[in-house]
Amino acid sequence: MESNYKKEDKELIKDIQQGNTDSFEVIYKKYTPRILRFVNRIIRSEHQSEEIVQDTFLKLYKNINKYKITEAKFSTYLYTIAYNTALNAVKKIKKEKELINELSINFSNSESKNNPHSQIEEKELKQIMEKIISSLPVKEKTIYLFKSNDNMKYEEIAQILNISRRTAIRKMNSALKRIYKEIQRLKII
Repeated sequence: MESNYKKEDKELIKDIQQGNTDSFEVIYKKYTPRILRFVNRIIRSEHQSEEIVQDTFLKLYKNINKYKITEAKFSTYLYTIAYNTALNAVKKIKKEKELINELSINFSNSESKNNPHSQIEEKELKQIMEKIISSLPVKEKTIYLFKSNDNMKYEEIAQILNISRRTAIRKMNSALKRIYKEIQRLKII
């Protein structure tokens, strides 16, 4: 592997495409710091940036045979994967925040404070939401409540539930999808 460090990217990629995992490790070590800095400028969250970098290299590894050495510079290809992965993460985070905000707005509509009819509707809405949330699978419900009620970070939730941060995020996304689907089914929003 010592000699792999002296190879050019093109040679390393050819080796990886032929199944040489040592060459992949060289590429990984060479580009991880750069990709991490790049992604961190987009995401501005160290933990999420690290996950995106891992996803980037996983995608690279799975699709390494699609890369054509003659078509594009390798670093450009890798940065494109990182950029697209980061953008998808940003969209996912934004969608999650919008859904949480939308649900919160329904719970705390300021006009309902002065209108007895609206207060009854709000109470009914809260009961419906509580039912929807209570019907979630246990882990999803727990993660949803930690995130929405206590505004906990995914790292804290993961630590409490003894799961990975990535699993906590996936379970939260699943909970939000279930809640949103049920809200649409009941025609609340």
